[in-house]
Amino acid sequence: MFHPRAMALTSATVMGATLAFASSAVAHNISLSAASRKAASYAQQVVNNPSQRPDYVRARTHCRYKFKGHSHYALCTNTYETASDVNACSERMEGNISREQSSTSLFGMRHIGRPCGRPG
Repeated sequence: MFHPRAMALTSATVMGATLAFASSAVAHNISLSAASRKAASYAQQVVNNPSQRPDYVRARTHCRYKFKGHSHYALCTNTYETASDVNACSERMEGNISREQSSTSLFGMRHIGRPCGRPG
């Protein structure tokens, strides 16, 4: 059977560790608007590439968090249009913050699957 003081100390230690972890995790959340801007900027570079084939005329970007309840990973879809096809190509990109990065403005985006083109 636990002594009341030992139980109180254990509870305080667990609560403190939980709060310390929660405060450090909050600092590593990705803003969906920042991820969307980064993915849209990439898509616009693909559209603006003069050697791009097929000839994309515009791109749409949609981002969401990859896992429900977790804002550490963003999943973005760029959908490209040509003059004759509004869904000519779709590509998916994932954004995440590496363990070494401590700022939400510093996160990487990478393709998941086949890219639709190359930035110009």
